[in-house]
Amino acid sequence: MQGIGVFVAILLLLGLNVRPAHAQEDEKYPGGFTLIPVKAQSIRLLSMIVDAHIREAEDGQVYVDIQAVYRVHNRNKKGGETLSVAFPGYAVDGPPIDQVTLKAGKREIRFSEARTQWWIADVDLKADERVNLLLSYTARLGDAAVLRFRYPLELTAQQWAGALESARFTLAFDEPPNPQSWLKLTPQNYQLTAESITWSYEAKDPARPIDYVFLRPSLWRELREARRAAAASNASAEDFLALGEIYGRLATLEKDSNLFERYFPLAVAAYNQAQVANPTLARPYLALAQLYGLKAEQSQPPDPSYLALATSQLGGALQHGVQDAAIVDAAARNYALLITQARLRGDFEAANQYLKEAEMVSEKAPALSESPLMQEAKRRLAIDWAESVFQDQGSGPARRVLTELFGADVVTPNQGSFARISSLHVETETAAGMRVLRIQAAPREDGEALVTQLFRALSRTETGKIMQESAETPTLRIELMFESAEELAAALRSLAEVTPDEPEWAMLHALLRPELLLWEQQDEGWRSEVRFSERVNLSAVANRLDEEAAKLEAAATSLNEADPLESLLARVWRAEAQVWRRLLENNRARYTLTMHPEPGAPIVRIWSLEPGDDITMSGQAMRYNIVPYLIGALAGYFVILIALLTLRGLWMRLSERRKSRA
Repeated sequence: MQGIGVFVAILLLLGLNVRPAHAQEDEKYPGGFTLIPVKAQSIRLLSMIVDAHIREAEDGQVYVDIQAVYRVHNRNKKGGETLSVAFPGYAVDGPPIDQVTLKAGKREIRFSEARTQWWIADVDLKADERVNLLLSYTARLGDAAVLRFRYPLELTAQQWAGALESARFTLAFDEPPNPQSWLKLTPQNYQLTAESITWSYEAKDPARPIDYVFLRPSLWRELREARRAAAASNASAEDFLALGEIYGRLATLEKDSNLFERYFPLAVAAYNQAQVANPTLARPYLALAQLYGLKAEQSQPPDPSYLALATSQLGGALQHGVQDAAIVDAAARNYALLITQARLRGDFEAANQYLKEAEMVSEKAPALSESPLMQEAKRRLAIDWAESVFQDQGSGPARRVLTELFGADVVTPNQGSFARISSLHVETETAAGMRVLRIQAAPREDGEALVTQLFRALSRTETGKIMQESAETPTLRIELMFESAEELAAALRSLAEVTPDEPEWAMLHALLRPELLLWEQQDEGWRSEVRFSERVNLSAVANRLDEEAAKLEAAATSLNEADPLESLLARVWRAEAQVWRRLLENNRARYTLTMHPEPGAPIVRIWSLEPGDDITMSGQAMRYNIVPYLIGALAGYFVILIALLTLRGLWMRLSERRKSRA
């Protein structure tokens, strides 16, 4: 268990934003001091020899011991000169140096503090004198995993008059130097021996500083021993795991992309070997999940292939370590980190996918989803995601997000309900013997189910012809045939009785239950008068929808708005209350009445209704029945005409007979 504790601690460190120990600005020289002349004069630097010894103390701190010999020449052959030098004379990272001494030959030189440099010293030189200045000090480089030592050879050459005759710089160590222990070493013109690293210059000024980035000696020894153990023929999964932990620490601790690219593949290889050696060991899976997650974050947006590998390895860790509380806790931290990173970059779908995968795994490891870290990650995801959706798309989609993450019980208030349609339009067309109703509802969340429920309920009545028209907005068409007002009223009542008692259909209920419905005809023989009258009262509709809005506002007021989730819920519920009020504005009904007078063109009357209206619609048409009378008159006319013609014929025949007798 101690090993697991250490491993979890390492994972915690991997998530910290540690500043790189070696990520210094180029103009700074950690650990590197040199003498710089304060003013131009006739004293020349002939040569210099610098010996630097890097060592690690028992307390884990790494130091560099410097001995630098500057051979100077007073070129004034007529008299003495005073050489004023400053050291370091430039910005230096790290704590002040210690055990500082400056000698000119056997003389010890005193130095004093300065404003722009740390120290100032004066060295008296005789005419044409050549002397060796010996500067020695100890600088602390720190105890980080990766350290940096930089010495300004180029500044020494630039600040002194003339060119150096020679220069030599030597790096020495407690153990033989190994190129695998350093990450950077410049300039490249060095000589490597079993004891040291040396740069030599003859009649040529150094143009670049000595720049050495290296692993802390104790860490290098640890890595070397881990490599040796992993390379043995009897290497165990623990040996590979130990090697992978070191590589993983080097790849991630410094948050340096170059280090990550150098040690990431080595860490992955070591952990893979640990899995091969012992497939049931959970820790390599967990470590690989962390590494793959960090690798995915190297690109923006994160590489989905590495994210998939990360979640796959987390699943493997829990599969083999479900009984280990430390493994479950570490897996929870990793899942929470993946969720949080996706949430912070605004990729809520990806964050939700990680959450779902974690919940699937939680079926075997319930402690994972119950972890406070996971609960908080889920809570923050829900709030940020729903807030984003609320701002962009409105309260309905925001409710859907919260419902998906927390369930309907959290999102639904104890009183009131959410509107499932955003508008309702009812068109009623009435003519002699036929009424057609068109019901159009624009669905919101769960609205399609509400419309389907209405269609099925109306269809079960077998009243008239009911069909669902195909349109962008769902439309129900109802055709009712009637011979009398009573028959039409009975059909409307049948539809009202099966219409679901939902507040969204309050206007439809009122329209299907008119307070007055007359369709009568008064016959006066040669003419008749058709009268229509219908009274619709929508006063109660406004009250019903206002009541739903008031319930939601009351529920929102009861929430604790100091809590981020409840504050969001309160704003969502208040927005939903406004949906009810907008639905009140978007409830519309239109009645069209067509009557056919005789003679004449059809008479069409139109009424528009909205909640709160109490209106009586009426119309009449006259029908004149003159055709039978015209036919009778014509028939009489023809009878008289025939009779007259007949009488005339008889008269003419009688007249002819009389003439013949005479």
